[in-house]
Amino acid sequence: MKYLRSLISSKYTPFLILVVLTLITRFLFLGKTAPFIWDEARDINYVHHIVNEKPLTLIGAFSERGVEVSGSFYYYLILPLTVLLKYNPLGPVLTMALLGSVNILIFYLIFKKILGKEGAFGATLSTIGYYPFLVASRWAWNPYPVLFFNSLALFFWLNPTPLSWFAAGVSLAISFNIHFLSIFTSLGLLIVSFILTRIKRLPFRNVLALMAGFLTGSIPLLVFELRHFFFSKMFLFSQTNFNDPTFGPPNLPRLLDVSKYFLLIYSVWLLPIVVGRSSKLKIDSKVNGLATLALLTSVIGLFVLIFLRHTNERYFYFPVPFFVFGIIGATRNLWRNKRLSLAVGVVLLVSGLLIYLSRLTPSWQRSIPQFQKTIPIIEQDLQVFSEDTKFNVAALQGPEQNLTGDRYRFILQLRGNKILDKREYHLTQVLYVISGTGDTEKIYSDQAFEIRSLSPFEITKSWQIDSSWYVHRVERRPEKK
Repeated sequence: MKYLRSLISSKYTPFLILVVLTLITRFLFLGKTAPFIWDEARDINYVHHIVNEKPLTLIGAFSERGVEVSGSFYYYLILPLTVLLKYNPLGPVLTMALLGSVNILIFYLIFKKILGKEGAFGATLSTIGYYPFLVASRWAWNPYPVLFFNSLALFFWLNPTPLSWFAAGVSLAISFNIHFLSIFTSLGLLIVSFILTRIKRLPFRNVLALMAGFLTGSIPLLVFELRHFFFSKMFLFSQTNFNDPTFGPPNLPRLLDVSKYFLLIYSVWLLPIVVGRSSKLKIDSKVNGLATLALLTSVIGLFVLIFLRHTNERYFYFPVPFFVFGIIGATRNLWRNKRLSLAVGVVLLVSGLLIYLSRLTPSWQRSIPQFQKTIPIIEQDLQVFSEDTKFNVAALQGPEQNLTGDRYRFILQLRGNKILDKREYHLTQVLYVISGTGDTEKIYSDQAFEIRSLSPFEITKSWQIDSSWYVHRVERRPEKK
């Protein structure tokens, strides 16, 4: 009891509270809330391909359309835990949760430097619950590690030495490898770095070090590009139609989309600005210079998005680390006020958690526990048939949009099961239908090509995973003369 009281009164207590909150918000109920759709299953299958065939690849897996691809760094990033957990879907998710936790630590160290320990507590609270950081920590999808590496770039950039800016450049190059549209945030930081060297009269070699770091980190992609000119075509043109460029002049629908995403992601940070102004707290000019440049970095990264012909919410996450630092740096005196910083930090933490919970993907996409029960059922049932039995999977009579059941297909493939391609339903002898209904009449009456290709057929066995998750074994029957 005496030890507990001393721990509570310890100077490390605020930091321990932040650690506990970070771990809870990153790891609690992770298996039940992390989305696991076809892209995530494809990524695990691709990691299995890298490990077993050992290709030193510079590009990642292709998209469903077979034309879109990014760098391979993300796959090497999720590889250790994915292999350690034997290709369990939780492997990549745990990787993201760990990165998300370290991301919060990075911001704590930044805030501690510019705000002191007390100010860092409230500022870090607000960051822990911020929706982009939260969703990026709980969803294993290749765009999301960009937030971590851009935060790392910010951390190094705030220390204006050539070596540190070189490290910032490498971090930005990794972000570029993970998702090419992060290049706009990198461009913004390069521009403001020129400005900073003029304002602070820093040596120009700092900027050269930043550029050298980016080029060094981009060497694998540059080598690949010089050989194939693949990314140039992908970046400048749509892959399905070379007459449909990626960029175009802004129009009203696109501006409305940009405004919608901006308000959704960034408007929450009006709170510290409003509270600071209403409390008549003066802006600290010492930090305001860096804060302004960080905000300018995010503005440049966001501005270019209005020229994209197809906007997407996740593209608006890439400048987030610089925006967060910019707002908190500009309202420095608010966060140094113990009561105000605690109040604002708690409000932003709670509101961020509520936004995250309200925007969870549909339950069928958050189905790792059900998924882990489904695969063994199929594998065990396959032992009833001979090794040369041609089997396939489909997802019918449920909410899944991918009727060919790709997420099951990918995992069954990497576990060594000889499953037919999704173009070979006409050859299928046994079809495992993953469905949201136990009513077999609905399966019989389903007109999807995936099951009609077996006609005539018979449902010979069914399994119930839970109240809304079923597996049906469908067997082809010979036509009667």
